[in-house]
Amino acid sequence: MSPSRVLRALLLSLLLSAPLAPGPGFAQSSQDIIFHSNLDEHGGYSDVWGYTAPNGDEYAILGAWNGTAVINVSDPIAPYETAFFPGAFSTWRDIKTYGHHAYICNESSGGIVILDLSDPENPVERAPYLGISTAHNLFIDESTARCYIAGSNLGFGGLRILSLASPENPVEVGSWENSYIHDVVVNDNRAYCAAIFSGQLVMLDVANPAAIPLSIGIVQNYVSAFTHNAWMTDDNQFVMTTDEVAGSSIRMWDVSNPVAPVQTDSYRPNPAGAPHNAHLDGGLAYISHYTAGVRVVDISDPYTLTEVGFYDTYPSGNGSTFDGCWGVFP
Repeated sequence: MSPSRVLRALLLSLLLSAPLAPGPGFAQSSQDIIFHSNLDEHGGYSDVWGYTAPNGDEYAILGAWNGTAVINVSDPIAPYETAFFPGAFSTWRDIKTYGHHAYICNESSGGIVILDLSDPENPVERAPYLGISTAHNLFIDESTARCYIAGSNLGFGGLRILSLASPENPVEVGSWENSYIHDVVVNDNRAYCAAIFSGQLVMLDVANPAAIPLSIGIVQNYVSAFTHNAWMTDDNQFVMTTDEVAGSSIRMWDVSNPVAPVQTDSYRPNPAGAPHNAHLDGGLAYISHYTAGVRVVDISDPYTLTEVGFYDTYPSGNGSTFDGCWGVFP
């Protein structure tokens, strides 16, 4: 979890055709993914999120070690930075969006930073939320206007739930502190919480955040359990987990009955390295896999996971270090 180096922000396109040559000066190998361009304005990065403006322009919001960059990527061949907001130095900086606001956390100081993206060519930093000082990650459930904060400095670093009814004035409306939570994703009032040090995926009913969220199921007791991240399918029937352990597999689980989750299949690239995060979108999983780069897996059949594309973002090696690709946003 502590890197020696993180590579640049790359813009890539996924194809479903034939193997392609790598981009100049970067990957040693790729399949069905095209390199477009890269930016490296700030030296070290942790994660990335996306924002689409009302006029259709697309932006990447990039968490750097020393702040947050907003980048216009509408033309993937010629991306450009529209703004940079300096922040406390932190190896970990994560971003999510709600409406025309971005919410950013880090593990050093400064609370939850709030950016107004009404004009993403000239974004503005608003007053931060200071109910917490630090956090590892966050997720926003747009359907309920709630922000779920994982790994904060409060309590055991469990789950903190904020209402974004007033987007620039978050208010805490609930919490769950039974275990440290490293990452969280929420769909249809079900929170999937990666309890990394317990080696568990804890599923919570968060329909009523004012009450203590109710545990409705746990994924646990499997090989190399060090649950770093999770992402569910749109129908809440399946969830993918990553374990930040060298050589570990990425697993898909049937959680249609959360009391009795069942593993349906697993995936591991060759060479394996260590996985970081998975982001599911439609029938594909986009995986940031450290030294193995970006991996794209077809999950349309959750019982048969199939790699359909990859791009090696770290040509220097294929070991189990935390170098290479930390985040990918489809």
